[in-house]
Amino acid sequence: NITPKQKWIHISTEQFKELPNNNIYSFTEDASGLIWIGTYMGLCHYSVQTKTITPVYVSPNKSVVSGYIIRTLCSDEQNNIWCGTDDGLHLVQNGKLVKTFRSNEKDSSSLSNNRITTLFIDRNKKLWIGTKEGLNLFDAATEKFKRYTTQNGLPNDVIGSITEDAKENLWIGTNNGLVKFNVKTNAATIYTTE
Repeated sequence: NITPKQKWIHISTEQFKELPNNNIYSFTEDASGLIWIGTYMGLCHYSVQTKTITPVYVSPNKSVVSGYIIRTLCSDEQNNIWCGTDDGLHLVQNGKLVKTFRSNEKDSSSLSNNRITTLFIDRNKKLWIGTKEGLNLFDAATEKFKRYTTQNGLPNDVIGSITEDAKENLWIGTNNGLVKFNVKTNAATIYTTE
């Protein structure tokens, strides 16, 4: 059922001056009910109770800076907010940016690329990161990443989407087809038009 239009809330800079930008790329809800909003110029959250926007991580002088372009968001069981940007992966805890993870060409356990396209937390609470150059699995204990690319059987390194089925397979949308990825065996089944 679609809620009648009169019950919709239109969030824009006209009604909410605190909103960093009208280009909203992503949103997620945390355990407390806050709606986190990723925009072209930063991160904020909306309180359903108070009907207010609170800026959290906003580009200085409202300028376009790659680290503030929030392309994708997700919330984990510790109520951390993970932000995929055009310049790495940000971790927000208690409303504050506490850490940024970036690609380092000299470190194969870093992110494969800084352009984050999608984030997904699976049923085993593992964080998967899709980038412009491969899929990454975050190891929270070591704060390292395991990379999966065309060298591991993906048909393309540009990852557009990630979800999971009932058998714990990841389904990954790429620029060259759909992949069913068995996380236990690392086997990839590719579905394309060819």
